[in-house]
Amino acid sequence: MTGTRFTNLNNTISIVKNPYFFAFLIFLVAICIRLIIFPVNPYQVYLIFFPAIITSFYFCGFNAGATTLQMCATSAYYIFNPPFWSFKYSFEAVFGLLFFSASGLLIGKIIENLRLNEQRYLALLNNQTDLVSRFKADGTILFINSAYSDFFGVNHRTLVGKRWHPIAHPDDLEMINEKINGITHKNLTVIIENRVFDKNNEIRWVQFINHGILDSNSKIVEYQSVGRDITDIRLEQNRITHLAHHDPLTGLPNRLLLDDRLLQAISFAKRTLGKVRVYCFDLDKFKPINDKFGHAAGDEVLQELSQRMKSVIRESDTICRLGGDEFILIVSDKEFDTTQANIAERVIEQISRPVKLTNGNVVFVTATFGFSEYPIDSNIPCELIKIADNRMLQLKHSL
Repeated sequence: MTGTRFTNLNNTISIVKNPYFFAFLIFLVAICIRLIIFPVNPYQVYLIFFPAIITSFYFCGFNAGATTLQMCATSAYYIFNPPFWSFKYSFEAVFGLLFFSASGLLIGKIIENLRLNEQRYLALLNNQTDLVSRFKADGTILFINSAYSDFFGVNHRTLVGKRWHPIAHPDDLEMINEKINGITHKNLTVIIENRVFDKNNEIRWVQFINHGILDSNSKIVEYQSVGRDITDIRLEQNRITHLAHHDPLTGLPNRLLLDDRLLQAISFAKRTLGKVRVYCFDLDKFKPINDKFGHAAGDEVLQELSQRMKSVIRESDTICRLGGDEFILIVSDKEFDTTQANIAERVIEQISRPVKLTNGNVVFVTATFGFSEYPIDSNIPCELIKIADNRMLQLKHSL
């Protein structure tokens, strides 16, 4: 085991390059201390030598430590057992020698097994792709594994002893601390998803499973955290959520999101004594474009008109594609002044402008609309849409 390096958590503990020489120095120090403190006390024969063999086993390895044990046992028996400086036999002396040797070997084996278990533990952690760390209640980092170090681009010596807070997004710190402080002896584990800054200073989403470590009094003394990069999962979830709530062609909210937005608008209007208007727009002269130039041209028109309609409404308003060539606009306000009342005219104006297709052709469409108003017409979302749609159809058929 000469020259082998070991790691104790993130603090490197090495078996010295010349373990037998170092073991001999430990023995000499122990002898000197023994002679100074208990020069002639036969009842303290082996007392001073226990720290020496523990130190030797820990820093020099088992073989060199056993050599220190042998030198200490021999010297203690020869020098400090009456009649001193003699190998004279006595039952008490031999029993003490055997007890000291057996105890020393047991200590050595325990230290060696702890060292091996420590290596296995660290090998297991450092071979993980998950980000493993341990930290105190104040956020001071005690340990990080290799994956953690690589992910954040920092050496463990740079990060250990410092707080983890700088790597987390500042907007998430309050939420993180609140959840970690919620860990108790009755609820030791909490899962947190938050943003962090990686080694390229880019924002990533990481899921951390945080577990409290208790002492014998059931008091949390530190936390162990296992993190996993879930940025791609979050992006995919956001993409799926967006697809579930938006029209894939125009990017506008779809019927599912329309119902939710309208319900929210009505709820807010109830609390503030406001009003909500629902406008239903149906494109005119759109079908001939599909018939003449194809559905790709029709899709191009819908995309262009969607962007135009979005450009003339407020951020608080919602424009949705209900399906085909039909659109719904939700407008909320305390009262509808001239600006809000004329919003339908502005939308019609944008729709009526010519659309130039990528094939060079220019097409024209118009639109017919009808509207309903909360609380005058109804306080039920689906009924407001139905009323606006019916009024739009009535106007369309009258033209």
